[in-house]
Amino acid sequence: MNKILFTAIWVLCLSTANTRSQTPEASDYFPLQVGNTWIFDLYEFPDIFVLRDTISIIDSVVLDDKTYFLFDKYFTIKGLEDSVYLRSESDKVFRYQNGREELWFDFSANEGDDWSIKTRTAWEDTLVPVSVSLGKKYYTRSVSNRILTNLFYFFFDCVVDWGWSYTLAPELGCVGCGRAAIAPRWYTFSSGTINGIHYPDLTTSVESYIRSAKEKASLSVYPNPFNSATRIIINPSETPNAGMQEIYIYDITGRIVKTFPLSPETRQLIWNGENTQGTIVPSGVYFVVFTSDNFQISEKIVFVR
Repeated sequence: MNKILFTAIWVLCLSTANTRSQTPEASDYFPLQVGNTWIFDLYEFPDIFVLRDTISIIDSVVLDDKTYFLFDKYFTIKGLEDSVYLRSESDKVFRYQNGREELWFDFSANEGDDWSIKTRTAWEDTLVPVSVSLGKKYYTRSVSNRILTNLFYFFFDCVVDWGWSYTLAPELGCVGCGRAAIAPRWYTFSSGTINGIHYPDLTTSVESYIRSAKEKASLSVYPNPFNSATRIIINPSETPNAGMQEIYIYDITGRIVKTFPLSPETRQLIWNGENTQGTIVPSGVYFVVFTSDNFQISEKIVFVR
């Protein structure tokens, strides 16, 4: 009896190991069906919610005798790019652009494997080389209150400190995409309808309250860019219990260079480029962040000395 039980357990372990070692179908991680819709939350450095964006598959087309699915927009090296054509075959996902096909995701790769493609970037109108690599596979993380397993992580490296990363989940497809650059930003899957299955928004009531409070507040900066002083105009939130409200100036490394506490009557203030020590900061990109206990909104500004 013990021998039979041991044999059964051994067979089960082998079966589980073989399932993990098998290369997944690309369609398992990149569902392609007209009507599929993903809703993402966009965040910008330093962890500031900006907006919600929707990505959909709107059509399928035949190009060079192969069927591609047309996304109204998708994450690329250029950013959130319009009219992207993608298809899957076996364990790979391909993109069609400029009359040619390029390999995007290879699920048969091992961690650390890389391959090269050529694509246009936000600052170049000609094709430039991009190194694609599989950074991690079959790992677990939480995404918008969902615990997701067997994830794949790919990175598209264009130049030093510039590139896009993708996190792909079984059945859901892309659940996270981030840009590594001077001004980092990332998209996180919130909800959607994929292959006929609706995945609801699991945002907590606290996060909903934050968005509600944020909708009742505003922030603008003028002039932008500026070289001597800029005017920060605010409309504080009138949401009850909004808490203490302040203006922070961040540099691109996430350090606070200046803080402005706000009184209930404050509607505008002037920043002359000085930090908290009274020293003029270097030229570059900064973030004006209007924050309270319950929300944050921001504006990117450029200071030119």
